[in-house]
Amino acid sequence: MRDQGGLVIAAHPAVPCPSAAWEFGYRHVDAIEVWNGHWNLDDEVALRIWHRLLRRGRRIAAVGGSDSHAPHQPVGHPQTEVETTGLSAAALVEGCASAAPTSPVPARSPCA
Repeated sequence: MRDQGGLVIAAHPAVPCPSAAWEFGYRHVDAIEVWNGHWNLDDEVALRIWHRLLRRGRRIAAVGGSDSHAPHQPVGHPQTEVETTGLSAAALVEGCASAAPTSPVPARSPCA
C-alpha cells in the first residue's frame, strides 16, 4: 500500500462480526479506526487498543469513519479532520501521514 502512496488503516478492528476481526497486528499500521458509526462497545475496545499502543510508545493516529449498510446508518458521523496543503489525494495522504496522533470528531451540524 505504501509503495503506491497510501496509508494502512486498521478499520474497526474490534467489530464482533465473523471474519471481520483485525488479525494482522499493528506494527505496520499508520492509523487505527477507533470510532465507526454510533459509539458502542467495539469502539470502546478499539479506543483501548489505540491507547495501549500510545502507552507503548507507538505514535499512531486515531481516525473515525462511517459505513452505511442500511438507510438508518448515516454516513459522516463520525469523521476525521485532516489539515492539508491542497485538495489532491497526495496532499490528503501527506496530511494524514504527517499528523500527530489525533482523535476523530463528531460530524458538525451546519448550524453549529
